[in-house]
Amino acid sequence: MAVNQAGPEAFFSYLLWWSVFVGVLLVVFVAYKVVVFFLKRFVSRFKLSPNVVNGVRFVVRLIVVLVVFSTFISMSWNLIPGGIPVEVALIISTAIGTVFALSATTVVQNFVAGIYIILTRPFNVGDLVRINEYEGIVDEISLNHTKLRLRSGGHYFISNQAIINSKIANFSLPVHEHEGIMRGPRNFKDELVQREITRYAFSIELPKADPERTKKAFSDVEEQFKGVFSQPIRFVTTAYLHKVIVSVILVSEDPELVLKQRDGVVEALYERIFK
Repeated sequence: MAVNQAGPEAFFSYLLWWSVFVGVLLVVFVAYKVVVFFLKRFVSRFKLSPNVVNGVRFVVRLIVVLVVFSTFISMSWNLIPGGIPVEVALIISTAIGTVFALSATTVVQNFVAGIYIILTRPFNVGDLVRINEYEGIVDEISLNHTKLRLRSGGHYFISNQAIINSKIANFSLPVHEHEGIMRGPRNFKDELVQREITRYAFSIELPKADPERTKKAFSDVEEQFKGVFSQPIRFVTTAYLHKVIVSVILVSEDPELVLKQRDGVVEALYERIFK
C-alpha cells in the first residue's frame, strides 16, 4: 500500500524536477538572446570590429552548452529514477563513439581549418568576399563552417575545409592600405575598432561600338551614383577586336551598400549603352 502511495508522489516529484530543468533551459535561452542583443548594440554604438561579436558569440555559446550539460548531470538523479542506468550510459557512449568515429575525420579537418582561418585571417567577419563563385558578406566564422550572406539575402554555409582549398578574393581592406599609407602591424585598437573600406571590382563585357557613346554612358552612370559611394565609380576598359572588357570599381565603407548597389550600376550602364 505504501508503494502505491509512493507512486504518485514519485511521479509528481519527477514532473517537478523536469519542470525546473525546462525552466533552466528557458532562462539560459533568454539570457543568451539578451546578451547577443546588447552585444550587437554595444558594437554598433562604439563601432567595434564584427570579429569582436563573432568571438564573444562563440564564447557565449560554449558557456551555454556547458551550463546545460552540467545542469542535466547535476539533476539527473532527480530527473531519471535512480539516475542514468549503467546499461543506458553504455549504449549512449557506444552510439556517441560510433558517430564520432565515423565523422571524426571531417570534424577534425574542419576544426583544424577553422583554427587556420582564424589565425591567418584571409578574411574577417563583415568583409565582402568571393569564395569560388559565391559572393557575399561574412556573417560568422566558427570552428566548423563560415556563413556568407549572399546578395539575394540568403545564407550560404561553407565548411572550413572547403575554404582552405578554394579561391578567395577579399574586397575589404584597412583604410590606410586603401589610401596607400604605409604603417606597421595592426595594433590592439585596430583589432577592436572597425577601420576597413570595401574596394569591390568586377568585369562586364560590352560590344566594341561607338567609343564616345560608351564614355558618355560611363559619365552618366558616375553622375547618377554620385554621393552613393565613398568615391566616384571608376571604369577601366580593355579593348579587344570585337569587344570591350570593362572593370567597374566601387568603393564604400559599407560592404552591404556595395553588395546591394552592384546590380543597379550594371543595369544603369546597360540601359544607357543599349537603349
